[in-house]
Amino acid sequence: MPEIGDSAPDFLLPQAGGGRQGVTQYAGQKNILIATIVNCYTPESNDEFAAFRRDIKKFEAADVQIVGISTDSRFALNAFATSMGVLPFPLAADFQPVGDMSRKYGIYREEEGVCERACFLIDKQGILRWKQIYSGDEFPDNAQILAEASKLSS
Repeated sequence: MPEIGDSAPDFLLPQAGGGRQGVTQYAGQKNILIATIVNCYTPESNDEFAAFRRDIKKFEAADVQIVGISTDSRFALNAFATSMGVLPFPLAADFQPVGDMSRKYGIYREEEGVCERACFLIDKQGILRWKQIYSGDEFPDNAQILAEASKLSS
């Protein structure tokens, strides 16, 4: 698992709706919030991503690009995004090979074949600046994430 101050492991994952997502594509342009979900179509995932959608203007003002990631396929993520009323940030599939990105970040649950719910805040230089792994019914706190984002250099 990368530690605060480490270079964030890069990845290139298929995006729901086409294209690919990775850390280096935002280098020098945007800070990145990687938000992972255990599985799409769960009440927890719906609530988490609805909260990100609700606060998208705050994240944009903080120069943070949200990238949602799940071990579901890009087809499942595309349907999930559509069911949510179209999300204003990309979703990427850590599906083939399953959990490759999640393993790099130390959040893959081998026995279940899914990733932990987690958030990783990466600055424009590709350095991990903040991370949080959530247990059980814990959810990301957007106010906390935005406070951490405010500490990043522009």
